[in-house]
Amino acid sequence: MVASLSKLLQRKHRVAANQVLVEGAHSISDITHRYTDPPLHPSIIFAFEDLLSSPPLSAFSSSPPSSPSTTSVYSLPRDDPSSLATIKKLSDTSTPAGAVAVFPLPPAPPPISAGDFLLISDGVSEPGNLGGLARTYLSTGLSGGILALPPSADPLGGKALRASTGALGFAVPTRRLGGMLEFLSLMDEGFGSEWKVAVATMEGGAAGESRPYTDVDWKAVQGVVLGNEAGGVSDDFLARIEAGDERFVPVHVPMDNDVESLNVAVVGALCLMERRRA
Repeated sequence: MVASLSKLLQRKHRVAANQVLVEGAHSISDITHRYTDPPLHPSIIFAFEDLLSSPPLSAFSSSPPSSPSTTSVYSLPRDDPSSLATIKKLSDTSTPAGAVAVFPLPPAPPPISAGDFLLISDGVSEPGNLGGLARTYLSTGLSGGILALPPSADPLGGKALRASTGALGFAVPTRRLGGMLEFLSLMDEGFGSEWKVAVATMEGGAAGESRPYTDVDWKAVQGVVLGNEAGGVSDDFLARIEAGDERFVPVHVPMDNDVESLNVAVVGALCLMERRRA
């Protein structure tokens, strides 16, 4: 069984099985008890016995359990080498957290609508950054979720999901898009033809006239675009800015002391919190 479940570490097998591996006690608990309504219960939990005997996982092995009888809970002795081997087979990290669960894939996101504010990943490829952005997004109380354009990290990959503490897809609606044409179509469907997005760029860069992120009317835009860690936003977005397409508003974070750039998760957090304050 473990060998079969380990295939869920690959996206194609997750899609085929309609299942995803979730690692970490808090991620497992939050998906069931905080993020989903009605609660989405795991079908299987593997965890070290000491983790199962204390919060938050003790709720799954309590009497009566908070999870339905269809949840199979496997308690693994921490001092047994085979226990660690089992957890490692179900994890994509060299130092696993000691608890892994099998959940159904998140439900399909609701349609985008007026009032939503989207975080658009234009190739954010580091899973930890994408997961951190999802947690920040969740903290703002905004609606609409995340759009992930290639080559963004897989939102339901182990590292991204773990960095988001289970929020990606489950608490924050997340859509994987094929490219710019699909993005434009989705924006038109959700907001009509009068939408705008802020595009995080470099001050004085190729995108032309850019304004500080604090000078943006965040209520007048429907999302923020964050580019790849190494290359920034893609040519698809830059070309539209340079062509004078008013739907794409270049913004930047002013910096001193010759600092050239900030981590994309930091830039995203600043923009998202500005939108929250608006």
